[in-house]
Amino acid sequence: MKIYRKISVLILLCIAFSLLVSCKSKDVLELNSDVFTKLEAKEIDAQWLENRFIADATDCYNGPTLSIYERDGKLYLEEYVEPPVHYIRTYRYSLIGYDEGEFAGFTLLVDQEIEYVDDEPVIKDKTTMINEKNCRGFLNRHVFYDKLGFYDTGPETYIVTGLPYLTDNGGEIYKFSDAEEEYKIELFAELDSVPMAFMWDGDNIIVATNKAICSVDPSGKVTELCQPDSMFYIRPNSMVKLNDSYYIGGASGILKYDLNDGNVTWYPYYNIEDK
Repeated sequence: MKIYRKISVLILLCIAFSLLVSCKSKDVLELNSDVFTKLEAKEIDAQWLENRFIADATDCYNGPTLSIYERDGKLYLEEYVEPPVHYIRTYRYSLIGYDEGEFAGFTLLVDQEIEYVDDEPVIKDKTTMINEKNCRGFLNRHVFYDKLGFYDTGPETYIVTGLPYLTDNGGEIYKFSDAEEEYKIELFAELDSVPMAFMWDGDNIIVATNKAICSVDPSGKVTELCQPDSMFYIRPNSMVKLNDSYYIGGASGILKYDLNDGNVTWYPYYNIEDK
């Protein structure tokens, strides 16, 4: 009888140990958030993502879209709201970008001129349309903040354009230079799909499109790093680099791309069984 008890105890210990090991081996992403504190890795389920996409498109109260950002080596989640306009103050001017989907999209240059009225200086804004593509945002490699929070930028600003609509119309990156008083704008890189989120990694621009993750080097050469399943339905909106990995925030979860081994891990915001 004692032998059977010992065997039973050993079996229970083995089960407990296996459960402990399995819990520790789960791929879990720790987050600083009021919504989720951790996300468990799952296989990418294309049908689930498509269902989420349709639900969000037909029900604006289906749930908030989340984006990620990094601070002090930790990942944070926040509610994402698509900005109605994009703005950056460049070296000499200001740029305002608009993206109204299939209806309109362009980038305006704003030049402040001083005119004198009755010997009093009056600042007037002179605007010039410099690009007629849907503006997805701006990038400038050098942003300098002073003690009051005001910033200056370097003489090269990158305008990211593309139309994220029902069809894939590709995208472009334009280089705007205003080191001299007479500005220049030129096509810098062409993308095979629409840029959804982007950031700097060293001197390269990293872009998450609705098809792939790409790297654009200083010469404008585009290299595809990977093409995860169902990127269109993931709908990237933000990117950060942390511990040799790119984390891409989307409407339905976070995608992790490991720079060392090229592995892609998917962390959905909701249980994968939710349909």
